[in-house]
Amino acid sequence: MMKYLGVDYGAKKIGIALSDESGAVAFPHSVIVNDDMAVSTIRALAEEKRVGGIVVGDTRTESGAPNEITGVFARFAEALQQATPIKVLTVREHGTSGAARASLGEETARGEVASPRAKDDVGIDARAAALILQRFLDRRK
Repeated sequence: MMKYLGVDYGAKKIGIALSDESGAVAFPHSVIVNDDMAVSTIRALAEEKRVGGIVVGDTRTESGAPNEITGVFARFAEALQQATPIKVLTVREHGTSGAARASLGEETARGEVASPRAKDDVGIDARAAALILQRFLDRRK
């Protein structure tokens, strides 16, 4: 088994998650600013935590079509792979941010849940990364 690092790419912030040592369960870890240091920060964390793979959420739409951020995301994933010998993998991320918000009690885009306690962007982005990573881990089984 192998430990993994999950990434929820966003234009301003990047959510980070880590799996347990066996690569079975994902946990929210942190959020970093999406700036010129983001790739090197992720690389350093992946090396520090001795992960065997980095799983990045693919930003395409539910139907698989590219969206306004797909090109930027693809360049980010490529830069990450160029920066580290650790394998960078992708998994569809559609719906993970909404699910992360709902898990914190925040109102989703459809207004399904309303709660004032869910303004925790760090929690949302890191939880979305954990959902992305968990999706990957579950599909490996």
